[in-house]
Amino acid sequence: MKLLNRYLILILMAVVSLSMITACSDDDNGGIVTPGPEPEPEEPNLVELAQSDENFSTLVSLVVDLDLVDVLANEELTVFAPTNAAFEAISEIIPTLSNEDLTDIVIYHLTAGTILSSDLGAQQDVEMVLGERTLIQASAAGVRVNNRADVVEADLVASNGVIHAIDQVLLPTQYRVAIEGPSLVEVAQEAGAFNTLLDLTETVGLTTTLQFLGPYTAFAPTDDAFATLFESVDSASLTGEQIAFILTYHVIAGAEVTSDMLEPTQTVETAATEPIYITADDAGVRVNGTSNVVTPDVDAANGVIHVVDQVLLPNAFTPVTGVIAKNYMLSTLFSVAAERPDIVAALSDPDAELTVFAPTNEAFEAALAAFPDLTDEQITEILTYHVLTSAVFSSDLSDGATVETLQGEEIVVTLGDQVLINESEVITVDLAGSNGVVHIIDAVLVPPSFLE
Repeated sequence: MKLLNRYLILILMAVVSLSMITACSDDDNGGIVTPGPEPEPEEPNLVELAQSDENFSTLVSLVVDLDLVDVLANEELTVFAPTNAAFEAISEIIPTLSNEDLTDIVIYHLTAGTILSSDLGAQQDVEMVLGERTLIQASAAGVRVNNRADVVEADLVASNGVIHAIDQVLLPTQYRVAIEGPSLVEVAQEAGAFNTLLDLTETVGLTTTLQFLGPYTAFAPTDDAFATLFESVDSASLTGEQIAFILTYHVIAGAEVTSDMLEPTQTVETAATEPIYITADDAGVRVNGTSNVVTPDVDAANGVIHVVDQVLLPNAFTPVTGVIAKNYMLSTLFSVAAERPDIVAALSDPDAELTVFAPTNEAFEAALAAFPDLTDEQITEILTYHVLTSAVFSSDLSDGATVETLQGEEIVVTLGDQVLINESEVITVDLAGSNGVVHIIDAVLVPPSFLE
């Protein structure tokens, strides 16, 4: 029995020894253990990332002093981070600000979520944590915020967001207004008479444009002017695109046009790429013939406002009578037509499709000198000889075509170096109204029967 126990013990020792030898032989490199790959270093949070860049030391100091470290370390944010040089540019102002002021300013540089430069469109509003919006523009030239600060280094990615370094400190409205003066928007808000204009501007997303870009000249209709318009136009029927078109038709971009700069007459392109017609004389300034400037030259930091008593409507929102009425070059035509209610009614018919060949004031003067003894009936015939009962654009004209007029006789189209209607040259084409199109001509068309 004792002998059996000894054998068992020997066998067990042999098995254990063999197991240890086998384990050692399985180790790589002859028993030398190779350490595994080192773990990836943790990505820094926004605070740590800013602390690692000496260009943000002023911002970091403010974040620490204002107890904002937890916010920037834990929330997912996009930070438009002013460099030290940006803060140095307002170093004289900073000591005058309270901690509450400085907190507002810092928070105005933060927006929720992660926005990389590749996420940006050409222009967008971005709401900041403070509750105000910034205007961010992106192009091949770079990214610009509030038309003030350029992004000098983009897409510094942290574990909880991203930093974009900017070269100017962004200022919330109250500080911007105090330092730089009010924009067109703040001037209108302060006046209290432009609530409809401001509401519509906000609806179509133009508020930040008029706050931060410019310079602009704005013809601002009062609340009463909009109320008058909406008596005949259902505001709910207007699309956002149409509202934006109307509003930008009130703005001259790239210039501050004050009343002392005006000539007696001028045609000026608007931001809607359609002109307005301005006249100035001892009686005052009028736009498009009927809208009076009731308060001129209201200054703003990014432009000037002229208050008007009527809403200006682009051609597409007026019949051909409106297209003619707004143009000071056609005032004689409009005056002569206005004396004939039947003609005005025909040209204002919203269901009509019309073409009007509109002689200039000079053309009418020449015709009246050539035919001094015209009767009212003959003048009416001449006027209706300038009207077609279909909308004919310049692209529809063909050389040698003859077209019957509202008067009953035909006109002849000639295409060459010039476009001629009978013997009259077309000098401006395709002014499209809501019920047709107007072409301006340099001579009055005389019905052939008048020459017999």
